[in-house]
Amino acid sequence: MALTNDQQIYLDAIYHEMAASLARYALANLKNESAAEEVVQDTFRIACIKIEELMRSENPNGWLFLVLKHVIGDKQRAEKRNIRLLYTLFSMQSTGIHSPEQELDLRVLYEDLVQSEDFQILEQYYLLQKNMRQIASEKGITLEACKKRIQRARMRMKQYMRDLHRNE
Repeated sequence: MALTNDQQIYLDAIYHEMAASLARYALANLKNESAAEEVVQDTFRIACIKIEELMRSENPNGWLFLVLKHVIGDKQRAEKRNIRLLYTLFSMQSTGIHSPEQELDLRVLYEDLVQSEDFQILEQYYLLQKNMRQIASEKGITLEACKKRIQRARMRMKQYMRDLHRNE
């Protein structure tokens, strides 16, 4: 859906007025600059889709903050699902670790493990069930390098879980 000229002018004006405030709010909640930037961008993507609703709103700034709040919540829930999936994955791999009831520090795990290339290889191996030769070929690395990256990522996850239990 293309925006009309009036809608584009309105959206540009509200973006310049609100982007910095929305980014500060997102950063305060997510404690991660790139994640904060991502949710603000997603908020304005939704604003583009629902531009008529935004323009009719009696409080467009409040409307944007409410959308941002929901986008942040969605992102946090998705991260928790990813962590639970990882936890299940490593529990199934005979780590001897049992699922804790407390919440994990998602930001630490997410930044240090989930976005790393090693984790992406680990995900392909365990979750997508690709074989190591296939992964190595796709990544342009040797089979030995692929094995080493999987081993390294598993060890980082195990150490994280041990540290978590030690601090209980």
